[in-house]
Amino acid sequence: MNRRLPNRCLTPRFALLAGVLVDEQRRQFMAVIQDLQQTIKPMIEEAQSGGNPQEIRPRVIKIIEDHEATIETLMSTSQRKQWQAMRGKPFNTL
Repeated sequence: MNRRLPNRCLTPRFALLAGVLVDEQRRQFMAVIQDLQQTIKPMIEEAQSGGNPQEIRPRVIKIIEDHEATIETLMSTSQRKQWQAMRGKPFNTL
């Protein structure tokens, strides 16, 4: 799969510090991030308790990508362009 930034860069603080989001978008952005965390938490726990990481990783990556897409829909066109420029070109992490 192609990835751009590490998952820690997909945080409200990072985006706000980078000047991409405005304050009224922060609440919506936080809701998406909280949903992401709640959705992948059981999968991470499964992997840590003996689950097969090779099977779990693609599901987690897909969920992260879906949430990234949701976040981008909350941005204006100019914000989205700026965000994509900051993220840079994708690279293969698998």
